[in-house]
Amino acid sequence: MAVRSLNTAVAFRDALRTRLVSAVDGLLETIHGPADLKRLAPGELPLLAAEIRDFMIEKVSRTGGHLGPSLGVVEITLAIHRVF
Repeated sequence: MAVRSLNTAVAFRDALRTRLVSAVDGLLETIHGPADLKRLAPGELPLLAAEIRDFMIEKVSRTGGHLGPSLGVVEITLAIHRVF
């Protein structure tokens, strides 16, 4: 069981490194609808969620406003759009 968890962690780390190397493009730039979201690998979803949060923090820090509720619904929004 520990080997399986380790393999999963290593796969996630490798996916993260791959996305960080090509972070210039950004996952968010490639999403235009739910079909694009469904094409992402499961390991890329946390990276997309982080990119969305970074985008929201950047925009709200410039304009002001409430940030907490928006950050709290990123994953659920991705899940809903990916499933339905």
